[in-house]
Amino acid sequence: MLKNLKSYVLAMMAFALSALQSAHAALDTAVTTELTTARADIITIGGIVFGIAVAIVLYKWFKRAL
Repeated sequence: MLKNLKSYVLAMMAFALSALQSAHAALDTAVTTELTTARADIITIGGIVFGIAVAIVLYKWFKRAL
């Protein structure tokens, strides 16, 4: 029973992995360029939001200390 279950699970994992690998498609260079640009913009905005959050926490911390 355990051998059958183990082989079944391994077969399902192999099928899922092969399905994921075959799902990749070639993208146009313009699409990859735009995705790279969008990623850079998202990282920039995330850094700004993180900096503001740290500044707020530090302000509250210093205000409580005084």
